[in-house]
Amino acid sequence: MQTLKLGGTLVAEYSLGLARGILRRVRSLPDIPPESARVSSIITRFKRGLSLANQDDFLSVHSHFVEEGAVLHGGVSLYCITPTEAIFVRCDTPGTDIYSAATNPFFFDAQAEHANQLLTVPLAALPRISERATRAEKTLLISNTTRCGSMALCEVVRQLSQQPVPVISEPDALTCLLFTTPAEAGLARHSVLRAVVQLLVHGAIEASRAAGQSSPTLVGIKPRGHCIKYLPELAAACPELKNLFLYRDCRKTVGSMVRAFGSEPIDLWRRALSQSPMLRWLCPQQAATLKYIQILSDDEELDWAREDGYFFQLDASGRYTLLWASICRMYTNYRNEGLGISAVRYEDLLADPEAAAAAIAQYIGVDPPPAGAATQALSGDAHAAGVLSSTGLSRRSAPQQDTTSEEMCKTICERMGIPRDGTRLVGTLNMGR
Repeated sequence: MQTLKLGGTLVAEYSLGLARGILRRVRSLPDIPPESARVSSIITRFKRGLSLANQDDFLSVHSHFVEEGAVLHGGVSLYCITPTEAIFVRCDTPGTDIYSAATNPFFFDAQAEHANQLLTVPLAALPRISERATRAEKTLLISNTTRCGSMALCEVVRQLSQQPVPVISEPDALTCLLFTTPAEAGLARHSVLRAVVQLLVHGAIEASRAAGQSSPTLVGIKPRGHCIKYLPELAAACPELKNLFLYRDCRKTVGSMVRAFGSEPIDLWRRALSQSPMLRWLCPQQAATLKYIQILSDDEELDWAREDGYFFQLDASGRYTLLWASICRMYTNYRNEGLGISAVRYEDLLADPEAAAAAIAQYIGVDPPPAGAATQALSGDAHAAGVLSSTGLSRRSAPQQDTTSEEMCKTICERMGIPRDGTRLVGTLNMGR
């Protein structure tokens, strides 16, 4: 049964990829005039939940051109970037707030679901456009290990002000920078990083104003966990950012990862790559990408984890343990090297939400939320409107680890120098307990 499911998944993925490739070739889009944006009308959507936002998520047709500053108004937000272009989406349906977890906890999915137009500008224009963007007084960047309660933390952060705090949860314009080289557009990487952050913040502020609220003084951004790879570059490009890192007990995190992602098509594909030398020979780039997204760090001390004989014999729990430990190791190294960042342990947040919220507010430099607000924020399911809701996950079961897999996960953390039993990492905020 599992083999049939995997076979069906591979056929479906290949067919979808082939269809997107054909559409990309037959679709004729005019060149963008100087200081302009190309507006396209969306005919249909191809995006699946949780998948990385990209230019092929929509079938669209050219409509007209507008001045490039149009991307700063009218419910427009930055969706993704390619080596040569930046793609925005217009989501201006009345009553729809793509920044709210009640719409979708994942910003990239909310954008894809509610977009009615695409606006595209040359990537080289992004820094120039961003100079016109509205700034927030404070911007909080929440790095994380993935599946660690980060959506719940976002709900707490939304309470850290006398006015609503917009939190942009997993904008894929930042994720794209893991795989995109801005140099192809003649740009320095730091200028693109800064422009992306400024435009994301601007979009959130504009949405607040459009909803009749005053401009927020604090805006939160929670990237996908993998984006911690370029955090030092991002911190250097945007020194005004306040950096926070969220983590959770390794075993609980890994179990949640396997349960949430283990039956997704992309994970089935990764499993097939790990198990088949023939597939890795046929798809060397995908095999290399699999290593890249699980290890992330370029540290030569982790060469042992990159060896084919080691990496490709790991099961799903082993690969996710490698990801968790690698992210925690990068956080620890960054802090030890002088990057201004502190951490929150999810278990501490759950144990005393009010104390945790007060400590986070003090760290950011804002007033703590009203009494009871943090507890109330954690009372519901932050994923309720998305594909990873508690109800949905309850129908999935994590594969049982055998003794070998459990021992392997323990060894990975030991070799990474990261405790997996919930011990606090260096720089974890004191919750006053």
